[in-house]
Amino acid sequence: MNWSTILPALLSAIVSLLGLLFVYFQSKKNTENKIKEFRKEFAADLIKNRLAPYSDFMKKLEKASSIYEEEIIHSDKYKEGIFSIFQQSVYEPVGLLATHLTRHLLIETRKATLEMIEGKIEYDEWRKFPWAVALSMRNDLGIDQPGWANEIRAIIGKEELNISEGVLNFDQSRWINQTDLSS
Repeated sequence: MNWSTILPALLSAIVSLLGLLFVYFQSKKNTENKIKEFRKEFAADLIKNRLAPYSDFMKKLEKASSIYEEEIIHSDKYKEGIFSIFQQSVYEPVGLLATHLTRHLLIETRKATLEMIEGKIEYDEWRKFPWAVALSMRNDLGIDQPGWANEIRAIIGKEELNISEGVLNFDQSRWINQTDLSS
């Protein structure tokens, strides 16, 4: 065995391998940076696209607030108006742009409103549903909602919602914060 010919070939192979590894890891880092930048842009665009429909919906949602408790309790026509707000929201930009959880909460609130109209549930049980929608929408906009998933769990209960633990534990504001929207 002639080391004078094997050693240069071996060194050449090692240098080539190191070069390939460097290119691979540099490429991987560039790809990860591009994915991070895409997520950042996507999150920012999604929030911008949600802002107007969510704002409009929140103005409509005022009709479901406790200051209208008497109307809600005593007027079927008023309840039907609230039902209509939730019915439309599911098929308008609010429902389209919402996270899975928020859209699910819109649907559950629509269902609970219909049950209230039919006399199957009382106002005190119903009012937690619009509140959960409001919390979830704020979370969709990246507004920090500390413990919001636990609050929704306490308000409505995971079993009633029929949703997975993973969906309930998804925190949009945490995802956005990890994406680092500054810059």
